[in-house]
Formats: sequence, C-alpha cells, structure tokens
Amino acid sequence: FYRTTATQFLSSVLAASCMAAAGCRPKAHSEPTKLLVYCSQPAKPYAKETVETLAAASGLEVILAPVSEKDMLVALDGTHAGDFAVVLSKDLQAELAKRRLSTGTTVLRQLTVCMVSREPLTLADLAREGMRLGSGKPQEPLGGAVAAALPEELLQGVDANTVHRSERSDELLRMLKLGALDAVFVWNHPSPPAGLQTQELQNAGAHCDVTLVGLGCSRLKPSVRQRLLTACTGVSPAAAVGAAK
Repeated sequence: FYRTTATQFLSSVLAASCMAAAGCRPKAHSEPTKLLVYCSQPAKPYAKETVETLAAASGLEVILAPVSEKDMLVALDGTHAGDFAVVLSKDLQAELAKRRLSTGTTVLRQLTVCMVSREPLTLADLAREGMRLGSGKPQEPLGGAVAAALPEELLQGVDANTVHRSERSDELLRMLKLGALDAVFVWNHPSPPAGLQTQELQNAGAHCDVTLVGLGCSRLKPSVRQRLLTACTGVSPAAAVGAAK
C-alpha cells in the first residue's frame, strides 16, 4: 500500500538521525525529557496547535516532525522513536493500526469543506467553461471531501475546470489571492482570510477528522499518554495544564 523508494528511505534515515541527535533516541529505563510528534504535511497547521497543548500539559519540550506519510511509516518501523502522530488520512491511521504502531486516538477537530472565491459565485458557476479552480487531490482527504460535497451533476464540470490540486489549504488560498485561480475548495479551519467570499458546504461526507494518534513506541507511561490524548481533545493550551494532571 505504501511503497518506499531508496530516496525516501535515505531521507527518513537522515531525519531519524537528526531526531536522535536532538535527544529523541529511546534509552532504557529512562523517562522522556522531550516528546516527538510526527505529522503528515497536510496536517501540519493542526499539529502546531497540538504541540502547544502537549507542551503545556506535559511540561516537556515537544519536537514536531512534518514528514510524508510514507516516510512516517518508514521512520517508525526503523527507529521505534516517537510519542504521537497528527493525521488526516483514515488510510494512514488504519495502516498505523495494522502495523501495531498506534495505541489510542482522539479527534482534535472536525474539518468541513469551504468554497472560497474573490467574487460572489454559486456552485453552479464553478462548472462554467473557463473557470480556474483549485481543489484537493483525488483519493486524499480534501479531494474526497470535495467530491462528497458537490452535487453529482456538477462533478464532471468542476473536475474539468480544476487546474491545480493540493492537500494544503494555505497553498490554494495563496494562489487564489494572487489571481492564479478563480475559486478554491479548502478546509474551514484556519478560517479563510477576510475579504474573500466563503461558502461552507455541509453535505454528508464533506468533512475530515484531525486525529491525534498515540504511538506504541513512546516511552511515556500508558496512563500519562492517555491523559495527554484526553487533554488535547478540544482544549486550549492553558486549560490543558489542568486537564492532564
């Protein structure tokens, strides 16, 4: 399912070496002094929020490691180092469970799809010839949610007009503001910039869970790991201090 090239493997080994140098290498019979949190690239904005909460709740330094999904699996299999992972993809979450790398999860927030444009537009307008659209990649969380959000009769026209695909909402919004695109489909959080037209799509399936996964290779005691998972569920960094005690 997740194939790994030689280049990806070498990049993972290099990343793991850097983590070990930073103090994340497991040591027998020792309590962790730092937490290592992996995240897939599309989950990076939400992982940054989680890092603040984990730091406040644990009192430890938290190292964030944004990597591709493939590299995350290779690094975990090869180094057995890490405490948590922030993911959007259900496939990645299932793969972590299949490889027995995960132990416990919590949903950090639920994302829904928005259509954002510079000028007022309807969904039907997006299928007009000549429109330049940005959206997620097919078979990925944002792309899948967009397909679920659109009326069936608009799918073909919108797909034909989609000229740029990315799972990163910030990239799509940047291209919209630069005038390279007429409208984009993005997640509702972080909120699109003021001054843009935003329409939230509420169709069934047009959403995605941001999930924090506890990793089995963590040196945290299971009870501590579970308290930190609980502390991260919809709690501000300040409130998390009390929630984790």
